[in-house]
Amino acid sequence: MQLEPTTPLHLTGELLSTNKDHLIKQALASSFAGTLSSNTTILSDSLCPLEASFSHILDLMSSHLKGNTSEEKTLEELNDPDHPLWSNGEHLISILNTMPYLSQHLWELIDEHAECLQLTVPSVIQLNQTISLLLQQFVASCANNFIQHAHDNVLQFTAKLSDLSLPLIKITNSIGICPVIGEIDEQRASVLMEKALNFVKEQAIEQLIFDLSGVEHIDTLIAKYIFDTVNALELMGVHVVLTGLSTEIAMSTVQMGIQLNRLTVRQNLQQALLHLGITSA
Repeated sequence: MQLEPTTPLHLTGELLSTNKDHLIKQALASSFAGTLSSNTTILSDSLCPLEASFSHILDLMSSHLKGNTSEEKTLEELNDPDHPLWSNGEHLISILNTMPYLSQHLWELIDEHAECLQLTVPSVIQLNQTISLLLQQFVASCANNFIQHAHDNVLQFTAKLSDLSLPLIKITNSIGICPVIGEIDEQRASVLMEKALNFVKEQAIEQLIFDLSGVEHIDTLIAKYIFDTVNALELMGVHVVLTGLSTEIAMSTVQMGIQLNRLTVRQNLQQALLHLGITSA
């Protein structure tokens, strides 16, 4: 339900709407006073995203103070992780630096118009609670989305790193090589199986060399993943040659009861290539 137009909260909401742009310019000018030259406009391209974010929070605050939106609805919109203004959190530091100035200039504006706003002690307390809550929630939302964005970046980087460390190379029309590099955990072992199966199908690979010489440490579970991948490839009609098996991997296969004599194993990549009829010029 909307508040009466003459209540202090409603009047404050109207005041914020009218002075929103000026407030934002004041806050940004104060925040960037040490880095912006005197002839640099606040509406520069680098500051436009910040202006949009602060404009949004002031619009929400104004609407709530005027009674157009409930506190629950306002907080829900502030916490929207998909909101384009702060979905990636890249302006978090600038927002944190500018927020105290926005709050300062906002209260200076309210103090300047205190008489017109018909402020009383109870209304000032309510205003303080509302404004503080929304500003704090705005910062928290930006911070949470920044953390989520950073987490997503780590996952993307990990996925790209996994791709780079699990290359699949087609060396002839029907022969491919999969040199496995680095430590293998359960996730990478699962990715290895999926990539290998897709690779042989898409590239019509009939013979695949698994080179494990770049793997130093492996446990029984990961060894099982690798040999499950080999079995799956053979079920698809692919002849698999294992090469570069370390002592540790060999011991793991024995502990698992895997019979290496039924697999094609060569000591190194050169021998594996010779086995497949590929010789150096």
